[in-house]
Amino acid sequence: MKQDIARLLDDAECVVAFNGINFDMPFIVQWLHNSAKKIDASDAPDALGKRKAPPIDTAATLRTISQSGASVGADKDRWKHKYLDFCRLSKDYTGAYISLHNACLRNKITVAKSGSGLQAIQWAKDKKWDLLESYCMQDVVVLLALTQHAVGSGLTLPVVGYGKRKATQTDSIVLCFDTAMQPFVRESQDVYGAIHKDVFDPSSPNALYFDKRGSGK
Repeated sequence: MKQDIARLLDDAECVVAFNGINFDMPFIVQWLHNSAKKIDASDAPDALGKRKAPPIDTAATLRTISQSGASVGADKDRWKHKYLDFCRLSKDYTGAYISLHNACLRNKITVAKSGSGLQAIQWAKDKKWDLLESYCMQDVVVLLALTQHAVGSGLTLPVVGYGKRKATQTDSIVLCFDTAMQPFVRESQDVYGAIHKDVFDPSSPNALYFDKRGSGK
């Protein structure tokens, strides 16, 4: 299964996630990387309770697979250049992270999550795998709806104001995506830039001034 997942990631042009850069993908990459360690199959009984032999060197197996471009041992995360993470994009473009739930609300997406991340952690601790699987599958459905909306209409993200300027409900940007799924913001919609760049404009009421010691006023 791990080899199939590695091939799937290799073949994908884009890997869409929500907070996947911080959570999902490091976990998955580490899980895949662990498959390159030597596993002593003789330590595990078969279905009849008998010991198996000889030991299996999965690293050798993965080296063979690497000839077809599906090895996971050499580069722990060779897919990072493919990630499209809406949660990270929010941080990069607005200065703040956003939850999947709030991203859907902001973009008027009616598909709903079935639980919270904290619930998912508890289900994992309690080994309630059915609930955890259902939660994860529903998250994929929600993420698909958000992705389709982002590609078709752009992704609206709230912008946080700093200093004297206060954020309002209308402070937002629309993040667009080109055919290669690369994000961009049209200059006419660059509310983030307007909010934060005006601190360097002397004519702006939000302009920063520095005294002789270099501290802002």
